[in-house]
Amino acid sequence: QAVTVESLPEERKLYEVSDTVGEDGIRRIDVPAMVDGVGEAAVFLDAAGVAQEDLHWLQLYADLIGELDTSGHTKAEIASLMSRYMNGGAVYISLPGHGDDYHPYLRASWIALEEDLQEGYDLVKELLYDSNLEDSQKILEALQSLKAELRADITQAPYNVQLYRAQAIHSGLSRYYTYVKQLEYYAFLEQTEQDLTSDPESVSGHLLSIAGQMHNRTNAISVYCGSEEGIRLNRPAADGFLNSLD
Repeated sequence: QAVTVESLPEERKLYEVSDTVGEDGIRRIDVPAMVDGVGEAAVFLDAAGVAQEDLHWLQLYADLIGELDTSGHTKAEIASLMSRYMNGGAVYISLPGHGDDYHPYLRASWIALEEDLQEGYDLVKELLYDSNLEDSQKILEALQSLKAELRADITQAPYNVQLYRAQAIHSGLSRYYTYVKQLEYYAFLEQTEQDLTSDPESVSGHLLSIAGQMHNRTNAISVYCGSEEGIRLNRPAADGFLNSLD
């Protein structure tokens, strides 16, 4: 007998979400989940103050996270550490909201064992603020790979580009997204590839400037979804990370 939608049981679970803003201005969201020993952590750093002329540098900075050596580890070692402490870890521009009511953040999120939460935050801090942004050769190699991937995405699915550009007429969020992710970003990568040969110090200077702007906890959001014990363990680790920022 075929299963129909009507024959399936309807199950709804309601979870008590904690959403508070502290005296330090940091928003903290904790979500209990039916899990044991594992949870998902995320940190949102306010990127609304990044000037339009620096938005592509912000996107490149996010794309380079995990692709460069740090002062303490090689790229290969970083990959191993991310696999161990930041399962599914990613750093990217996040645009919660819709239409003209949206807010840009630099988001770092990952899944971790509860016992590894502190190590995860330490690794995020190393990736964001200790990556070698002055190694022009490694940056060039990563940029060329990014450019090839973006070109493939655009040529294989041009309708996505057309869709976002059409939506951008009436949506600030879509304008922001298409500007930092699609054709304009590809043109920026092409120009930056040339600059890495002719003026690598300028490229490093822009990236270091973005890293400095993101070393900032004002309007930050800390999110954790996991068990009650995980929520308890995550709070000091998350607060320690955020309190280390300007």
